[in-house]
Amino acid sequence: MSDGQDKQDDLPDETPVVEWALAGISALLFASGFVYLVAHGVTSGDGPADLRIVHTLAPKDPHRVDFTIVNMGQKTAAQVQVKGQVLENGAVAEESRAVIDYAPEGSSEQGSLMFHRDIRGLEFRIVAEGFNEP
Repeated sequence: MSDGQDKQDDLPDETPVVEWALAGISALLFASGFVYLVAHGVTSGDGPADLRIVHTLAPKDPHRVDFTIVNMGQKTAAQVQVKGQVLENGAVAEESRAVIDYAPEGSSEQGSLMFHRDIRGLEFRIVAEGFNEP
């Protein structure tokens, strides 16, 4: 016998059932992922990003406002520019800005704005000024 024949004689005659089961599960997972991605790509809307901002004064720091941006839209927003303003007697007394790098559709991202003054009791507003579509 040759060396090639000896190696073939050492191999088991049948593939174990566990190997077949794992191969089947792997194929099913791959096919499911592929179908999901295709379905999501075909059925997802073509609407714009819809950004909502919720903000709160940081509990232990009266100079910081924490915010959460929620993207309720159907597109991802990148480089979201957030501007916060402290108002005194209706005039802008101080501004702070932040950038959220990436806000995918249906996600929420958190950030903070810092101010030099204690903003407790002062009027405050926060807006998303703009974003890019990646």
